Amino acid sequence: MLISLTFGGFAVQPSMAANDYNPTVTEDEISVFLETSFDNAKVWAWNNENPQLTNAGWPGDAMTLMGKTANGKNVFKWTYTGDKGAPTAIIFTHDGEKKLNGGDQEYVNHGYYVEGKYTKTIEVATGKVMVFFDNSTANLKDVYCYIYNGTTAAQEWPGMKMSLDNETEYNGKKGYYTVEVPQAFLTGYFVINNGAAASNLAGETVYVNGTVTAIETTTMTDVKKATNDAWYTISGIRIKKPTQAGLYIHNGKKVIIRK
Repeated sequence: MLISLTFGGFAVQPSMAANDYNPTVTEDEISVFLETSFDNAKVWAWNNENPQLTNAGWPGDAMTLMGKTANGKNVFKWTYTGDKGAPTAIIFTHDGEKKLNGGDQEYVNHGYYVEGKYTKTIEVATGKVMVFFDNSTANLKDVYCYIYNGTTAAQEWPGMKMSLDNETEYNGKKGYYTVEVPQAFLTGYFVINNGAAASNLAGETVYVNGTVTAIETTTMTDVKKATNDAWYTISGIRIKKPTQAGLYIHNGKKVIIRK
């Protein structure tokens, strides 16, 4: 059954406008961003004690595509999760082993690199991040918020169950379903769904960042089960097959691709 629901929801400190990605970081993460015109990117990182901090062999770990800039460039992110100390140097590559900006670069934690050149440091986001959902139109029996950061989920599908909050007022209105975004997922995506085991609801995916933005009208539509083995992004855009880690729809089911 094709389900089409229109609802008003908003997030406190989240949003992602198309082609206007705003990177954010948490205090404890070790990460870098790369803005580039190329459609793929990898990193090779090391420090004085360890010649390899990446999981994969040369040319290193694939970076995760996070969004696009206003001028259409891709913004990738890499997060180090090992225990061998923070990197001191890094190399960005694309299209196999082609190096950006001459190769070796000084590693700056939370650094933002443009075509391989360091340009600025992303400041740590502060404050509580909440997702609010207006259920008055959709009238879902249960409301869940699936939060995914490009690698893992805060909770397995259907995600974190939202609770009705009759006290918090926004734009002169109360009665939103709310959930707090865990600190580790302040840079991630959320999808509102009804929690049904067979639900194929693929709501508009909104990026959580450090900007207070209202999501006033968001539409959730079911992705039809295809007979030709089709793949879709979580926002319903058809693709040939996944080339990056992330959350996808395949034959009407949500699939997490890890690279």
